[in-house]
Amino acid sequence: QASSSAHRRHNSTIEHIKEARSPIREDKPKLRLRFAETTLEDIMVLASGNLWGLILAGGDGERLKEFVRTRLNSDRPKQYCTFHGTKSMLGNTVDRVRRRIAPKQIMVSINNGHSDLAREDLGEIDEGNMIVQPENRDTGPGILLPLLHLHKRDPGAVVCIFPADHFVREEARFMDQIDSAVRYVKAHTDDLLLVGAEAQYPETDYGWIEPTDIIAVEDGLEILGVRNFWEKPRFDKAEELARSGCLWNTMVMIGNVQSFLERFRRLTPHLYNSFLPVIKSLGSPREKEITRAVYASLPRTNFSTSLLQRDVQNLVVLPARGIYWSDWGRGERIEMDLALM
Repeated sequence: QASSSAHRRHNSTIEHIKEARSPIREDKPKLRLRFAETTLEDIMVLASGNLWGLILAGGDGERLKEFVRTRLNSDRPKQYCTFHGTKSMLGNTVDRVRRRIAPKQIMVSINNGHSDLAREDLGEIDEGNMIVQPENRDTGPGILLPLLHLHKRDPGAVVCIFPADHFVREEARFMDQIDSAVRYVKAHTDDLLLVGAEAQYPETDYGWIEPTDIIAVEDGLEILGVRNFWEKPRFDKAEELARSGCLWNTMVMIGNVQSFLERFRRLTPHLYNSFLPVIKSLGSPREKEITRAVYASLPRTNFSTSLLQRDVQNLVVLPARGIYWSDWGRGERIEMDLALM
């Protein structure tokens, strides 16, 4: 009887092996076909893994309106304007981000009424990745809304946030440093990493980061702690910060989407709670209607003032060495940078 039982187990094992092997032989041509049809986009998605890009293009460009009218005879917000080359600032930012992140994993945050302008520059970015704010309520809601969409799609995402109105001269080197920042964040999941630019003068329009000692080295690049953060300080304070080697905040930030949302919950509970109806409605037929209703009574909230300056816990900074970076928020700054090209 024992021998008969063993025989049955033996035959059963053989049948399992036959079943397991048979599909492998039959699927080989299909696997080759699928590989042959693999696109560069598919390869980029695989390489990106859970890495996403978020481009912030939700401003109204109020400060530059007169400059844009005078220089370009246009009423477009600055991020949709072409000041050099053949692409707008948004278009250049999309190209920069695409150096490392697949278009399928790039989101663009815009304001209501700008959809047609944005489509001109999206390239291969899917229109479903265009997150439209009903109104401009400053950078807090402008960052929170797309992060909520991203969290619904990929709760384990690592996200790199890029403003759409910046000029970066050494783009390849800059994105290499972003790679290093991503590797750091993947190993330190609670940290939010800021990219700092070496200060050239006491600018009062920027946020400033006072770094501490080196806490890590990634690919030969220093990651520093953050002692203090100042958003748009007075000139005398900016002079002091410049003398002491502090960094400009580029607003390029890398972190886990969960860590970003936890910072919103902890430091701006009123803002986060205002979005609870939006969170519940994502993907439903009433999503747009509910989002509009929430924005109708939403206070303006600045991300830097409310979520960086208030608490530097879990903030780190990567100084972008050997990079010329500029925030094109003023006409004279644009003119100066164009003259240097």
